[in-house]
Amino acid sequence: MTHQAWEEIYAGGQQLNRFAFSEIVSFYFRHRAELAKDSPRALDVGCGSGVHCNFLAHQGFAVLGIDFSPAAIDAARAAYPSDDITFQIADFATFEAGESGFDLVVDRCATTHSTVPTAVQFYHRLRTSLQPGARLFWQGFAWDNSGRDFGRDVGDGSWADFSDGVFADLGRTAFFKESDLADLFQGYRVLAVRHLSDRDVTTGYNHTSWIVEAEYDGQV
Repeated sequence: MTHQAWEEIYAGGQQLNRFAFSEIVSFYFRHRAELAKDSPRALDVGCGSGVHCNFLAHQGFAVLGIDFSPAAIDAARAAYPSDDITFQIADFATFEAGESGFDLVVDRCATTHSTVPTAVQFYHRLRTSLQPGARLFWQGFAWDNSGRDFGRDVGDGSWADFSDGVFADLGRTAFFKESDLADLFQGYRVLAVRHLSDRDVTTGYNHTSWIVEAEYDGQV
């Protein structure tokens, strides 16, 4: 259901962003000194339109952008043809990057559109594909997000069949407790954790998320 929902969204030309989100831009520039090296590599998880792949390529990275939507990958390839960017159709649950040696990973609300166990397993597997000192940006929806009130509890930290709110028609979505973040980034050094809240004071709807910045220290 999640795959079909996002395929329809991207095929309809929606959510194909053309400007990099400020959180990703500021994250990169705050960590730029640590990422300065010859031929750095980056992974954009759930790349969508490819806008962050394009941003990182302009900073000198060779970038791999993955998304489970063929329509998103087609749109990204058309929008950002570049020898420095590779786009690949891939599912979070099965993706294996091999010994890719990524120096940077960005995941802006991508693996959160799956399940908590799927996201945890993805980041555990990913460790073998990272360079020591690699930096990670992750954003996922928080447990106190009002969207949960409109969905059906699937029982694995994820909700589905949303009747209203920002998650309507988006398929399965995971909401993370703070304790889940420790499992998600086991084997990483967490540098910062932020809880973001965007509350509509008229309706009371509170759209919340976590942002985690982490470093891989080379210990699998």
